[in-house]
Amino acid sequence: MRVRWFLGLNLIAFALGMAVQATPAYDALVEAYFDNLFEANPTQATAAGFHQYDRKFERFTREARTERVRDLSRFLKQFQALDPATLTPAERNDRELVIANIQGSLLEEQSIRRWQRNPDFYPSAVTGSIFLLVKRN
Repeated sequence: MRVRWFLGLNLIAFALGMAVQATPAYDALVEAYFDNLFEANPTQATAAGFHQYDRKFERFTREARTERVRDLSRFLKQFQALDPATLTPAERNDRELVIANIQGSLLEEQSIRRWQRNPDFYPSAVTGSIFLLVKRN
């Protein structure tokens, strides 16, 4: 009985300790990543509830796509360079999700390239952005 009680207390203390520990370098990287993501995808920012981007629209130029790939590649390296052992369990899980999201975005931009093959890509981008603005009001 005492062993169970002792293990239970240690487990709670461990969980509480992990919950309150912050990883400032990780937090700063996440903040920079989402600032960059929403600046490049203001429609996505509006959908997420960040309405400071409501008056902006995606840039679809070749230069913007090149810049996006460069930014995504840089963030991918930074997230992969984080040592998971230094992160809380929630941060480790979020790190894996962000890495997978970046890899998916790079796959889309570099290989799939729907923006080059799908004739509905650009009209849908416009109508989808307008719909989000109308829907929120």
